[in-house]
Amino acid sequence: LLNLLFKNCTFAEFVKTEHEGVRIYRYATDDGKSLYALWCDTAEDRRVPGLKLKVNSENCTLVTPAYAQCLGLRTPLEVKDGTVSVDVSEQPVFILEK
Repeated sequence: LLNLLFKNCTFAEFVKTEHEGVRIYRYATDDGKSLYALWCDTAEDRRVPGLKLKVNSENCTLVTPAYAQCLGLRTPLEVKDGTVSVDVSEQPVFILEK
């Protein structure tokens, strides 16, 4: 999954968040879009429901790693006022701008 998602990406920046222990990295894709990796950097089953993230596209997909799913589970996200809402845990999730 990671090889496929990050194939044509370059690290762009660490995204600041008000949630302690949450990491958000933004990668730039070859076509000018962004891929975000989000996770909690703890080992205590931490969860942050409904984390808000500003995006630069009106079309975003949540990609969740899943057993026997080489492309991950892909779920369209609702973009409202340039923001998406996702649940974050210690298992990384990815937001892909389209």
